[in-house]
Amino acid sequence: MTMVISLRNTIFAPTSSRRTKIMLLGSGELGKEIIIEAQRLGFYAVAVDRYDDAPGFGVAHKSYAGNMKDAGFLRSIVEKEKPDAIVPEIEAINLDLLFDLEKEGYNVIPNAAATHAAMHRERIREIIAKKAGVETSKYEYVTTLDEMREACEKLGYPCWSKAIMDSSGHASSFIKSEKDTEAAFKKATTQARGSGEKLIIEEHIPFDLEITELAVRHYDENGNIVTSFPKPVGHYQTRGGDYHA
Repeated sequence: MTMVISLRNTIFAPTSSRRTKIMLLGSGELGKEIIIEAQRLGFYAVAVDRYDDAPGFGVAHKSYAGNMKDAGFLRSIVEKEKPDAIVPEIEAINLDLLFDLEKEGYNVIPNAAATHAAMHRERIREIIAKKAGVETSKYEYVTTLDEMREACEKLGYPCWSKAIMDSSGHASSFIKSEKDTEAAFKKATTQARGSGEKLIIEEHIPFDLEITELAVRHYDENGNIVTSFPKPVGHYQTRGGDYHA
């Protein structure tokens, strides 16, 4: 059965039987902040994550814990809750199901195609570097330790090793010399939160500051889809690894 869920112009209160519902797939610290802001706007928030007591569970109206790579689990809660919007927030999600849900009329925000690209380092790098023509660090894709060593020699030391699908730099390594390659390869292929079947080796570029520039797609007062750019936010990293704006 196809269920079409359309975004509504009116947001109904969370206590209403017609409440406007947002479902977050991933409810860590960032997901928690999204839930809080959504609630301030009047949304009923449903938090989903792979483990009990995820940070977002403490503030959401309702929560579910389970394997988000399991299409059956995800579909069951989507069909039960019938959210007005589904927000994928982490990498460990069944992406094929997002495309299916979108075809059935569910609103996936960002859409399934954008999520599919953003959660995979090769896909997003090819879009940015080749399709959009944006200058990036030099890079190589590898699948074996020998290929990794060749890529490191080509790009020069130090360089970076990253799993093709990961989050928070969990399986990334800073490679200072050839002797670090074996440990870096093992880390990327065994500890990736998404997929470590392929790696990207990147040139190291020293920098002091990171800039976050958001692109926001929304409707203007005339009902047209427009893209806006909020003011950029600069971040610097402390010795302990935390980021400050």
